[in-house]
Amino acid sequence: MHSYNAPFKGTPLAKLKSFNGPVTFGLDELHLLGHGLCKEVLAMAKIVKKLFVDMEHSLRSIPTTFDGSFRTPNSKHTTRAVDYLAIVTYAIPALFVNEMVNGEAKHALKSIVKFLQLAQLRSISDQQLDDMDRYLQAWNDFLQAQVDDNKYDITVFKPNYHYLQHITAMIRQLGPMYAFSTRCLERTIGMYKRKLKSTKDSGVEAGNVLVSTAATDYAKSMQDEDNADDNEGNDEGIYLDGKTNTIRLSSASIDQLGIDREEVYRTLGATRNSIIITATRIFKDGTIYGSKSNTTRSTRKDYLMVFNTVVNKYALRPRRQPSNVLMFFFGDVLKYIKYDNNYFAVVTLYQAYFDDDNETYYFRHTQTRTKTTLINANDLLACAGTISNSRSKCSSIFWDQMVLGQDTSAANCGNLDYVP
Repeated sequence: MHSYNAPFKGTPLAKLKSFNGPVTFGLDELHLLGHGLCKEVLAMAKIVKKLFVDMEHSLRSIPTTFDGSFRTPNSKHTTRAVDYLAIVTYAIPALFVNEMVNGEAKHALKSIVKFLQLAQLRSISDQQLDDMDRYLQAWNDFLQAQVDDNKYDITVFKPNYHYLQHITAMIRQLGPMYAFSTRCLERTIGMYKRKLKSTKDSGVEAGNVLVSTAATDYAKSMQDEDNADDNEGNDEGIYLDGKTNTIRLSSASIDQLGIDREEVYRTLGATRNSIIITATRIFKDGTIYGSKSNTTRSTRKDYLMVFNTVVNKYALRPRRQPSNVLMFFFGDVLKYIKYDNNYFAVVTLYQAYFDDDNETYYFRHTQTRTKTTLINANDLLACAGTISNSRSKCSSIFWDQMVLGQDTSAANCGNLDYVP
C-alpha cells in the first residue's frame, strides 16, 4: 500500500552552519512595526483630524532626510510602512500626547512610542533592550486592563503582539533591527516598478532594466573610487563640501558671519591676519549636512541642526567652580568654517524648552531669544525637523535616532546663557 506520509527531510537551509532556527530569519521592522504595530496604534487612538492638518502644514520644516511622508494616513496618498513609523515616532508625541486627559493612556502611548524609537536605533545597549521590554510590558498591561474593563475586545491582541515579545531576543542574536530590515529591498522594488513601463514585453524590458541599472551602478562605483582617491589623505571623517571661499579675518567680509570679531578670534584661536575657509556644506561621519547658504531645489528646511555641546552650567555664577555638562542646542547653520584643521559651524541658536508632558524639546512661536555663535562641528549630532501645534503655539523638535526620556530631559535642554 502506497503511503503519502513520507518523513519531512527539512529545508536545505538547515544544513548551513549559520542556520540558527527561527532567529535566522529575524523580524522585519517595516512589516512588524510599520504596517503592524504603528497602524494598530493609530487605529486605536482617536486622533483629532485637526492634528493631522498641523502635521501636513509642518512639511516645510521637516527635512527630506526623514523617510516618512508625514501625510494624513488613509487619505488620497498611499501610506507606507515608513510613513506609519514616522507618524507614531515623531508626530504622535508632538501633536497628540498633550491632548490626552487619561493619565494611564498617556503613559501607555508614550511607552509604545519609546519602544518604537529604541527598536529603530542603529546601535543599542543591553540597558536599552531592557527598557524596550519594560515599555512593551507597560503597553500590554494597559491593553489588558482595557480588555478587562470591556473597553476593548480581546481581539485587540493581534498575532503581531506575539512577535513583538521576541524582538529584543532577536536583536540580542542578530543586532539592531535596522541591520536586517527590508528597507533596501523595498526601495529596490520601488525603483524597478517606476522604471518598468511596457505592457507587452514586460519580461524583456525587465531584463533590459536590470542590465542598464547594473551598468550605471558600475560606472558610479568607479567614479566613487576616483573620488575616494582624491580624499585619501583625509582620515578625519570630516571635511568641507559644497561652495567654498577663502577669507582673511582682517577683511570686511568677516562681518557677514554675524559674529563679533573678538569672539571669532577667541573661539578659533586665530589673529586678524589668519586665513579661514568657509563652505556651504560639511561632510561628517558619512553624512553631508547643509546650511542656510547652501542652494537646493527642495522647499524643505534642511539647515536646522542639533548640537550636543559641553557647557558650564554655572556660567551665570562666576564665583562657583565650573561644572561642564553636555546639553542639546538647536539652531540654523549659516555656513561652515575650517581653520587650522578644526571645523566649526556658524549657527544662530534658538532657545529651546522642555515639555514635561510629552517629553520633547520645543520652540515657542513667539521666539525672541537667539544667539549667533561658533560651535565645534564635532558637536553636530543630526539634522532636525519641527512639527508645529496650532493649539499650543509651539513647535516640537525631533531628529533621527532620538529617544524620548533618554535624549530629552529638562536637565539636558541647553540654555543660551551658558553659551560663551
